[in-house]
Amino acid sequence: MSVRILVVDDSGTDREIVRSMLLGYDLLVACDGVEALQVIDENPDIGLVVLDLHMPRMDGFEVLEVFRSD
Repeated sequence: MSVRILVVDDSGTDREIVRSMLLGYDLLVACDGVEALQVIDENPDIGLVVLDLHMPRMDGFEVLEVFRSD
């Protein structure tokens, strides 16, 4: 079974760089914190989140606060 990783970054270039570094893993991507929380809700088996801290709508710090509150 492959580890499922969520990559969250508002930069498409940065997402592609991380994707190329993580070949062989089951990758999911999100463009901001709001989308990341939706992906996490739909995929409870995510083993790792690579999270950009500075994003529009909901930044990485806010995502971490939601994680802590759960």
